[in-house]
Amino acid sequence: MTDSENPALPDEDRFDFPASWNRFVKPRRGNGKPKRRKTDLDASRAHLAGLDTVVRGFLDRKDNADHRDAALAFLAGKPDLPGAAAVFGFTRRSAHSIPMLDLHRFDATAADHGLPFAAAALAEFLTLDVVTDSLGEYVALLPHTFQDHRLGHVVGTNEFAAVRSHIAALPDAEYAAVIAALAPLRTDPLRRFAVSLVAPDEPAWLDEVCAEHRAQKPSQYATHFLVQIVTTPAQLDDLDPSLVYPRWVDTAEVADLIGRLGAAALPVLELQLTGYLDANERKTLFRALAAIPTDAALDLLLDRIDDPTAMGYAMEAAARFPQRALRAAAARLPGAEPEIRKRLTALLYSDPVILGPALAAQNDAVRTAIDTVTADAARLPAAPADALPALLTAPPWSRAAETGPPVVLKGLTPPPVNRVDWAPGEREQYADTTYGMRADDRDWSEEAAKFAETDAYRQQRILALAPADLVPDAAAWDPAPGYVDDRLLRRILGNHGAAVAVQVARIAGSDASLRDLLLPVVNLTAARLAADALLRLKTMRPFAFAWLDRHGPDAALLLVPDALAKPKKPRAAAEAALRYLAASGRAEAV
Repeated sequence: MTDSENPALPDEDRFDFPASWNRFVKPRRGNGKPKRRKTDLDASRAHLAGLDTVVRGFLDRKDNADHRDAALAFLAGKPDLPGAAAVFGFTRRSAHSIPMLDLHRFDATAADHGLPFAAAALAEFLTLDVVTDSLGEYVALLPHTFQDHRLGHVVGTNEFAAVRSHIAALPDAEYAAVIAALAPLRTDPLRRFAVSLVAPDEPAWLDEVCAEHRAQKPSQYATHFLVQIVTTPAQLDDLDPSLVYPRWVDTAEVADLIGRLGAAALPVLELQLTGYLDANERKTLFRALAAIPTDAALDLLLDRIDDPTAMGYAMEAAARFPQRALRAAAARLPGAEPEIRKRLTALLYSDPVILGPALAAQNDAVRTAIDTVTADAARLPAAPADALPALLTAPPWSRAAETGPPVVLKGLTPPPVNRVDWAPGEREQYADTTYGMRADDRDWSEEAAKFAETDAYRQQRILALAPADLVPDAAAWDPAPGYVDDRLLRRILGNHGAAVAVQVARIAGSDASLRDLLLPVVNLTAARLAADALLRLKTMRPFAFAWLDRHGPDAALLLVPDALAKPKKPRAAAEAALRYLAASGRAEAV
């Protein structure tokens, strides 16, 4: 609450949403500009023709007898809704193909039977659970439950988000037709849940889903997907935020959450603070808390004021909400530990408005408590600029340095280095990395012989688990984009060495957590990733130092061309790496 109409004081009821986070707020129908998808029906038809044999093969299994007739009817062109939902589930090369929603199938279904039918088929598909054996050799469909965890392979994908955005962006008449097709499906809690995931902009439907959600004893995953779409405090309260899985913190998700719910999102943020957090995740949560105009949000920051990052955002919050900060500090100062007392004092002095007009607006009890740490530190009046030395009013760092353009040498190319330099016993350690299935529990010869024709999922396992001499040409491996289990990558690198070093480095470049396994790899991609980690990723600097220390001369040869190229990110990273090498006794190599 704003306690004073003093124009010198900020409005403490204002939710100060970070402007740089606006791009993360997902547009909804009537709020923002949802995007419609562009489709290529010819490409979709060609893609599905290549999968037809696979889909029909899954249908031939006894496990799927309950879906066979309806699915075949749909494949024959009939608008069979259960059949369409089943075919959505079977449209994949293997059971482990992710995402589990094939947009080509969705687009072809919409073209053949209309978008309302396709949306209804998608909702019906969400009531089915795609299951498999450990090797992904078959696909079977079982009824979904609120306790299953694989829903994220559909709902948590960019493909599903694109369909949802497309529906939200439809003109009124077309949107109404989709809603009319979805309405009859809402016959039980699971189907009502599925329909709201597809069309979350129907508030009465979502109210009902949230109200009955707890009674379903849902998994944390199911609750999480509703938290991603609710728009009112009542909906969130019905879900019980304490049931939300305190998963990794994603800035885009946090921004969208507080963009939808504002201060009502606080219980979710508080829960996320209880999980393991790296520096960037803490920063995201602290930034969100500093924007929320409530005493509880400020208290969550002040509870962690011994964390330098939290202290910085507490200062931001104190400047936005100075009267809240004064009341909170006054309540905490009595009995505070000396270090906390020192930090609270620093907080009070962090913005002139706090001990100025904000303190003047407080009651005697607050002023008395604040006086215990400020009475002996009365500030002198600010001196005018013309009374100060020029060095203070215009310090050297406030002026742009006079520098010439950076040196650029064109035509430099890095040497074609691609090796794996193993330390004693290291290759064996990589090759023997423990994985969920044993390498010697099957005859790999037949699968390895078909390596070039098989899907990306099986290729990874053949490279990782089959004897290396069975794979005819490991160097020809062209991995599909996406995450690969680090245990598999270690085994692949240990088994095949330099033949797959470029591919492994490329995969590691897509996920910073995988870079550690590149320690023995010597090629341009690994060098650039180490340099980038040194410059940009604080948590990966130990890897960067270790890689540069281990491969110093090669690092210099590989990175000098980047360091003398046009000023861009690769140049800055290469310069940082070369400076480190020079400073650590490898100046001759540089």
